Amino acid sequence: MTAMPLKWVEVSRALCLAVLVWQAFAGPARAQSRLEDNTNPQIEETKAADKISAGGAVDDSFSIYGMPIPIVDPTIGNGAAVGVLGTFRLDSDDKVSPRSTVAAGAGYTDTRSYAFGAGTSLYFDEDRYRAHALVGYGNANIKFYGVGSDSLFKDHPVDFGISGLFASANARARVADHFYVGPLVKYLDSTAHFDVLPGILRPIDLDFRLAGAGLIGEYDSRDTSFSPHEGIYAEMELTRFDQRIGSDFNFFSFDGSAAQYMELMPDLVLAAQGRVAAAAGDAPFFALPYITLRGFPGGKYLNDVTWQAQAELRWRVFWRIGVVAFAGVGQTAPNVGAFTDSDLLYSGGAGLRFVASESERVNLGVDYARASDGGPAFYFRIGEAF
Repeated sequence: MTAMPLKWVEVSRALCLAVLVWQAFAGPARAQSRLEDNTNPQIEETKAADKISAGGAVDDSFSIYGMPIPIVDPTIGNGAAVGVLGTFRLDSDDKVSPRSTVAAGAGYTDTRSYAFGAGTSLYFDEDRYRAHALVGYGNANIKFYGVGSDSLFKDHPVDFGISGLFASANARARVADHFYVGPLVKYLDSTAHFDVLPGILRPIDLDFRLAGAGLIGEYDSRDTSFSPHEGIYAEMELTRFDQRIGSDFNFFSFDGSAAQYMELMPDLVLAAQGRVAAAAGDAPFFALPYITLRGFPGGKYLNDVTWQAQAELRWRVFWRIGVVAFAGVGQTAPNVGAFTDSDLLYSGGAGLRFVASESERVNLGVDYARASDGGPAFYFRIGEAF
């Protein structure tokens, strides 16, 4: 959305299952896949990828991989996802651009939530241009905790279901070293239902369409998008949703994040990220920014303005085995001045990693997190949280 900085599929946190599917098969939420060699996370392919990297040659062939991913998530329950990832070069003479990708996936959980979708990330003209597109359909059965940390539904959430079609696309051009900017479009056509209908909702909240356009800016100096050791990755999205282009709501959405990666020692990396997000205007509750720290169910803490910060220490202990420790804090509020009266939310945890690809530092991992509201959670992942 990465909304978590919110990617479009994260604008509707009820469609977070689709986010998990996409993240599993096309990279971390905030990373546009920079695949330069072989990104297959299966161990038997690792030696081939390492050989390409070490020899300095560039693989121009189309590579395709399939992978299963378990889902253990406090928002949508437990289940599994499967998908296919293909990597290729648009121009065999272009040795600078990252490998382009195309992916498709589907997933299902024990809350009867499901999603399927497909997407692509394309790189042109020695990485001068980048394009990204995603389309899918999802159904999620989750909990509605209300708006704000003092909501009446905070301790007594209402069962909430949402289903619909989502799509997004953006195109970016390099305007300076490491810096890209370009237009974006977002679309969501969904139906929502509550087992008990909260009186605060307007009828339009039950059958809605969002259509928006805006700008995306990106700064990327990382050495690799999967588990980087050095560099900075920052992204900003500003979107206007407007009835004149088919939206049921008129509002602005802003989401920006920045992360820095520092190699303290060859096998020890410190990563830190900050994020600010806001919505202004007639934004429906499902489009409000929310806390995305590990340990909190998606959408539990949402409001008009959100900030959060997190840090993670990543240590490769021996061979391909590594461990991580992480912690984060954040707040939500109806406006900036209200942060002084808003609860400070925090979470932390630890995880295990297995380096599946040496050349691209693709990690398979599992994290255990515990939040300040007492909720524990497990996360299985390919790549890192940020």
